[in-house]
Amino acid sequence: MPKHVFDALVNHLRGHVPTEYDNPSPMLLNVIMLRITCILSNPEETVVLVPEWSIINAAAWGEKPPMCDVVHHLVIRGSERAAVSITFSPISTLQGNNDFMDKLHMAHIFEAKTMPGFEDALPYAVKQMAYWCKMTGRRYSKAAIYFDFKWRFLTYDAVGLPGEDRPLVRIMGGMGRPWYVLLTAQDIDTTLGLLLDMVENASEENLQFFRPRDDLIGLLN
Repeated sequence: MPKHVFDALVNHLRGHVPTEYDNPSPMLLNVIMLRITCILSNPEETVVLVPEWSIINAAAWGEKPPMCDVVHHLVIRGSERAAVSITFSPISTLQGNNDFMDKLHMAHIFEAKTMPGFEDALPYAVKQMAYWCKMTGRRYSKAAIYFDFKWRFLTYDAVGLPGEDRPLVRIMGGMGRPWYVLLTAQDIDTTLGLLLDMVENASEENLQFFRPRDDLIGLLN
């Protein structure tokens, strides 16, 4: 998706909401993620979005999603072969035994449908980041939680601080202090930049925006 097409779609969405303070999610997120997949995909590596992973995975096993008001989307960087397999058969590929799981870089987006869901999504997000770090053998994982124009960005470190022998979670937009993104051109570009960085550096430390939240570690027990 070229930049001018992205700008045109964003302007179209902006024209269909009453004020600049309303965020037309998830439409805007879908446009942003489409732009990110186009920017980061290249002949060596492909970015694929698996929307509503928590819903389709639960349905495949005849279960209800873990949270009724939070939807978990996966954003995965990997080889073209892995991307094709994930696109056409996400459940069997990601839950099966294959030879490229340890080559995947995974980021996570948790879309809350309600404000209580936004507040309650944090423990679920941390557990999912820990799970996928274990599945891929990665030390780090990145995630974003959002509802309306409120955002939280997280990073998970499976190793943690030297000598402490426990995982570490860091968060930007902590409890009671979410990061607000309004529907302005500058904030749209900021959101695009933060999510782009999150996906591109999903398996890297890259902690300059975050502060430690040790109280989240107990959620993994």
